Amino acid sequence: MKKTILRTYREELSFHERLEQELSAYPEKTIHTDGSINVKHVNNPYFLVNDKWNVDFIGDIKQLKKLAENYNHSTQNIHFKIKSSTVNLEVKYFWYHELFYAEKALVTIFVGQCWSVFSKFLNE
Repeated sequence: MKKTILRTYREELSFHERLEQELSAYPEKTIHTDGSINVKHVNNPYFLVNDKWNVDFIGDIKQLKKLAENYNHSTQNIHFKIKSSTVNLEVKYFWYHELFYAEKALVTIFVGQCWSVFSKFLNE
């Protein structure tokens, strides 16, 4: 019965509400010596409420620590400056997904002229 209630609740959320919900927490993985993995969901709206993500914050997340340690570029923040709040939310979700599930290098997310050009294009 509990699963049915949860499923119904999820179906009632709009697309953007689901994005907001997912961005309000992040998975933190602990890999044990025997190869097993525990995933703890940390309730922290950092990725939702901030329009500037910092590499130091990301480096405090267990499974992303090595990525942050190997990141040696001067750009320490990624800015989300898209005027449309819904598009800004969608772009944040895209990068959030790339960070936690596609495990992209931080250089892919934080450095790149195409991101700046893309933001300018969307705003115009």
